[in-house]
Amino acid sequence: MEVSKTQKDINLDKDIKKNFNEKPHQQETKKALTKKTKGKTDKLEAIKKLFKKEAEKLKKTIGAKDKEVKENYDKFLRLNAEFDNFKKRTQREKADSFKYAGEKVIRDIIPIIDDLERALHSTKNNDKVEDLSKGVEMIMNKIKNILGSVGAQQFNSLDQIFDPNKHEAVSKIVTTEHEHNTIIEELRKGYMFHDRLLRPAMVVVAENVSEKEKETLPKTKSEK
Repeated sequence: MEVSKTQKDINLDKDIKKNFNEKPHQQETKKALTKKTKGKTDKLEAIKKLFKKEAEKLKKTIGAKDKEVKENYDKFLRLNAEFDNFKKRTQREKADSFKYAGEKVIRDIIPIIDDLERALHSTKNNDKVEDLSKGVEMIMNKIKNILGSVGAQQFNSLDQIFDPNKHEAVSKIVTTEHEHNTIIEELRKGYMFHDRLLRPAMVVVAENVSEKEKETLPKTKSEK
């Protein structure tokens, strides 16, 4: 059946209207989708920024805690070292207090030995006091043995090189018979208490010079 021209026009108008009606609806849908997508993107960006901000904050907090932990560990190491040193020092002081406990008594006894030695020296070659001399010597040796048992010992200085750390020079004698700075006379014995100097030896020291130099120097009593 042949469609009339009028009918064709009517159908064309319907199609135009249909297309016209559909286009705004599609545009609205597209706008809605775009708006929805943009909203999701904005939310995602906001979440990213918040996450980044919190991550930086957490990173700073962790860094501060790491620094605090390191400082506390360093303090612990220092305190531990100080305590170890204190412990060693206390043990050493305790050992020394036992080791040198009798020092004062020994210092008081030593002058007695000096007197006994001088008494023995004055009785030599004297038959009348020979027995007394032997008795004094016996007492003196017993006292020395007692001192030795607690760590106090006499040390010999005669013919030794003068050492200011353990010798006290009371005079010098000019001579060519002995090496320079050699101890030629011991006036008083020196004592050690373990490894500590208890009393320096009182000595006379040789000053060696040539004969020509000796003539220009004043003579001592022993050389006159």
